[in-house]
Amino acid sequence: MIALENMRARFNSAFDMPPAGFSEGMVCVVGESLPGAERPAVAAP
Repeated sequence: MIALENMRARFNSAFDMPPAGFSEGMVCVVGESLPGAERPAVAAP
């Protein structure tokens, strides 16, 4: 997995591709649960 990241970084550098900026100030906010609402039980594998 590290080798793939290294290859991606070298490829982007060679073609002068800037970072996409997915994590710059953008986050996925988890919504609040409603009062009295319970999460469904998940069976363990």
